[in-house]
Amino acid sequence: MKIAAIQKASFIDYPGKIASVLFCPFCNLRCPYCHNPELVFFKGNPLDEFSVLSFLQSRVGKIEAVVITGGEPTLQKDLPDFISKIKKLRFLVKLDTNGHCPDVLADAVNLVDVIALDLKATCEKYKTFGGDCKKLKESFELLKHFQGHLIIRTTMYPSFTSKADIEEMNKLIPEGLKYERQFNEYRDSVTLEKFLA
Repeated sequence: MKIAAIQKASFIDYPGKIASVLFCPFCNLRCPYCHNPELVFFKGNPLDEFSVLSFLQSRVGKIEAVVITGGEPTLQKDLPDFISKIKKLRFLVKLDTNGHCPDVLADAVNLVDVIALDLKATCEKYKTFGGDCKKLKESFELLKHFQGHLIIRTTMYPSFTSKADIEEMNKLIPEGLKYERQFNEYRDSVTLEKFLA
């Protein structure tokens, strides 16, 4: 499992818990508002799994949870095995995902306590930055059986989130799915759009 960076302690990334945050390199989408372009085009040396797990072992009793984010964690096939190793340390685990690798998500979904899935745009607008609604819908179907806390997040990027866009996006969420809906403010800082300009 490749990890690009670690945030030792966060009070906002796991609901109600102190967590360490693991940032995975690379992403399969090119969202213009992404504020982690250095992860999307990661060029550094990733941390090895052993050193990451050793670090987490040292945090036992100091933190309660681990957040695996990105980039896109589900690009890595060994993600479920890695999560299992973290759970053996008795941490709660939250997974942040764009929902575009349903095959890996299927093996990880019953291992984690919280999943935050980013619902970014309408199906038509997803295509403009590499998205695929077919894969996203597969992930939503998987999440019907998720027993943990599901958060569906949308960043309010102006050209993707008109009132009509939001209404269209919400139709992608299956009926009967239990979830918390979050709308996050767009931060006009170091974005992928500016990074590529």
